[in-house]
Amino acid sequence: MSAAWSAKVAKSWPDQYNTMTLIDNLTAVRSGTPLPRTRPGVSRGRKALGLEFYQQVALDYYSSIERSPRSPVKLMATERGVSVAAVRSWIHTARKIGVMPPGTRGRPG
Repeated sequence: MSAAWSAKVAKSWPDQYNTMTLIDNLTAVRSGTPLPRTRPGVSRGRKALGLEFYQQVALDYYSSIERSPRSPVKLMATERGVSVAAVRSWIHTARKIGVMPPGTRGRPG
């Protein structure tokens, strides 16, 4: 490796990959000191949907069953402007966390 290449890579990498930063972090971990966040106040990933959201999904689902018993998920998707897969995922999660009872294969509800 040439010195020019090393300098170019060192400039292009974020500070969190800097060798000295990595050594400092390793020393901090060994001493029991918590590591600082790379961007304070910013968390990773999407914000989780709350319990109230899944309760509303359950209410909307059961009202959709009354209005369209053959395809309540499709009705919910068109009303909310999202994909059918998204609505299915919400219903699955609502059942998983206990907001809705387990479903019966091939039947709405």
